[in-house]
Amino acid sequence: MKRHVVGGFVFLIISVGVLGAEVTGGGPSADVIVRRVVERARLSSVENPEGRFTWTERVVSEELDDRSAVKRSEEKLYEAFPIGASSYSRLVQVNGKALSAKELKKEQEREQKFRQNLQSKRKPGEKDDDSIVLNEELVSRFRFDLIGQETVGGRTSFVLSFEPKGPHLPEKRRTDRLVNRLRGRLWVDQDEDEITRVEAQIIEPVKMWGGLLATIRTFTMSFTQTRVEEGVWLPGRFDLRIQGRVFIKSFHEHQVAESTGFKRIS
Repeated sequence: MKRHVVGGFVFLIISVGVLGAEVTGGGPSADVIVRRVVERARLSSVENPEGRFTWTERVVSEELDDRSAVKRSEEKLYEAFPIGASSYSRLVQVNGKALSAKELKKEQEREQKFRQNLQSKRKPGEKDDDSIVLNEELVSRFRFDLIGQETVGGRTSFVLSFEPKGPHLPEKRRTDRLVNRLRGRLWVDQDEDEITRVEAQIIEPVKMWGGLLATIRTFTMSFTQTRVEEGVWLPGRFDLRIQGRVFIKSFHEHQVAESTGFKRIS
């Protein structure tokens, strides 16, 4: 999904809050839940569950008009599989048809570049400059509250609300301008400390490069993870709506990515 989202802003989806009191109402407080989520994310990055599975990913991208009616739609089908310690999604169909010779050549070049990047000087597990890492530094930017519990996929999840701590948060990467303006809700599996669902939107328009090159006026997204087996969670469904301007051209887009058919590699 990472390559599909306009401007590479997905990552942005993992936002929670700062640390505080230990216990409320006889159960874990929000800060305890968040610490568990951060630790679980650290362990998952080491265990790399994506490197042990294959799956299918269907991505539908829509260009919308001012009334949110669909002007143009495109559907792509990907086969996800591990390459080294990373997961790669190979394009296999566009709008229900096999790739043309031109599309196949372009996809082969994309995969070759991906493999070359894996062999570059970047250390295993090291992220690029615009990646979003779920760690204590990230969650320290947000205020949050534990607002209840809900059933997600037949399992109990804690529900937390989150919002930015203030208007002047660190901006170390281009994506930080958007991430720092997200608020919404976060669902966390009660037993396995995994994020099961995120819903988020920006609290105000986001100007990139001072607004001279681009402005994001609206950004709403939801994201779910799928529990494929005990302790293993993989991307489920991602839904994004984004509207704004690049230079003098306006854009309004809707994208949905769904992953299914998870199979463990024997």
